[in-house]
Amino acid sequence: MAGYPLTMASLNSQMGAAVVALMEAFQGINEVKSLLDDATRASDPILLELGYNQGEIDQARAGFAALANLDKIGHSAMAQPAPNDFWFDAKHLAGAQATF
Repeated sequence: MAGYPLTMASLNSQMGAAVVALMEAFQGINEVKSLLDDATRASDPILLELGYNQGEIDQARAGFAALANLDKIGHSAMAQPAPNDFWFDAKHLAGAQATF
């Protein structure tokens, strides 16, 4: 057999790594959302001064708000009342890497 063999240990490792990566990604998303919500550190005037335009600011805030809501839904802290493409704004932030 060529390549890595499938074993219980390798599958456990892969499953655990995927879950931890997702948990860490959501932690990062919530940290960025918290920063974007902090008017003392990331108000519109501050972000405009950094070089963002208003459309980019709005898209970043909308994208991170949607992904933070996805995390809340995943933790039963919020219900999803209707279908939503949580990635609509966020995928534009990923540029060419966005394949989802």
